Amino acid sequence: MPTSKHNLGVGERRSAVDIRVSCSLINSAGEMAADIAELFEFPHFDFLALSPARMHLIGIAVAGIHADAIDFEQLTAKRWIDAVRILADPYPIGLHGILASLTFPLWPAASYRTLWNVLQCAKAKKILTHTKTISPILVSILDELRPALRAEKVVRHLRRPIEVAVLARICDDDIKAETLLRMLRHVERRADFFAKLVEFVDRSTVFPIPPHIDHDLIEPIWNARQLSDVAIRFRNCLRSFIDEVAAGKVAFYVLGGPEPAVFSIEPRIGGYVITEVRGMRNSSVSNATMSLIHTALTSSGIRVLDDDCRHSRIKWNLERLRSIECDDHHGIDRACRQLLATEDDGPEL
Repeated sequence: MPTSKHNLGVGERRSAVDIRVSCSLINSAGEMAADIAELFEFPHFDFLALSPARMHLIGIAVAGIHADAIDFEQLTAKRWIDAVRILADPYPIGLHGILASLTFPLWPAASYRTLWNVLQCAKAKKILTHTKTISPILVSILDELRPALRAEKVVRHLRRPIEVAVLARICDDDIKAETLLRMLRHVERRADFFAKLVEFVDRSTVFPIPPHIDHDLIEPIWNARQLSDVAIRFRNCLRSFIDEVAAGKVAFYVLGGPEPAVFSIEPRIGGYVITEVRGMRNSSVSNATMSLIHTALTSSGIRVLDDDCRHSRIKWNLERLRSIECDDHHGIDRACRQLLATEDDGPEL
């Protein structure tokens, strides 16, 4: 029978040569097998006979959240409220249910310490209390999440802690966190979760006010969501210019009427240049449409400068190449021809 007290004091442990570790203990205790073997002598029946929750309780104690010794009689007390008193720290209510849901084998000591820290957060504890299977990865995700985002509607869609870093990059304050949580209210699937993150990024991106063009058929693109919608409507790569628009380097407009088009203008010293005018699927537009846009700008007091727009055309067509399907040989050829030489599509190959 074991003694009543199992010492954990530094310098009082047996030397490694005196410790025998059974295969059963390795299977149950994992990386902590040697530490457990110091407390429960070979063949470790006293430990292996414990319930899962009490095994993990010992894991927490050995990880450093403990007094200097474990009272074995207290550990095996019939009532959990008595057994859990082997921990020196005040333990959270509901700890038994949480520990009973932890995966096996026993966790590394660092994971137990992370769990203990997470349990100090009411939101994280609520998630763990209602989770049937709790893994070290889940605990790491909760630990790295901004407290405002420790909600079931967020956590259930995350699989790796590195995803939390991505989330932190796009949602870096509590006001944004509250907005995101509202957007996730009815999201059920992981794919829809990330679709909402895309929408959230779009909404969070502030565009500068584009120059006003006084024409009934011309509407500016005001925000990232609209930029994305127009890209889908026109089947082009407009979304890839979000950073340039947000930085004020370019402004996009939609032209309605019989020949719909998207066009962009960029600031230069002394005025603006029309950098691109494209119809559906990046098609070229007629001279009449080009003239309409030019006249609308000048009539609105915008000075239009002559510019061959070589840099913009190269960038536009490179973005087209990036978005074209690899088996769309015709699309690839057309984009390359426009990049290399002409404003129009040129002769078909």
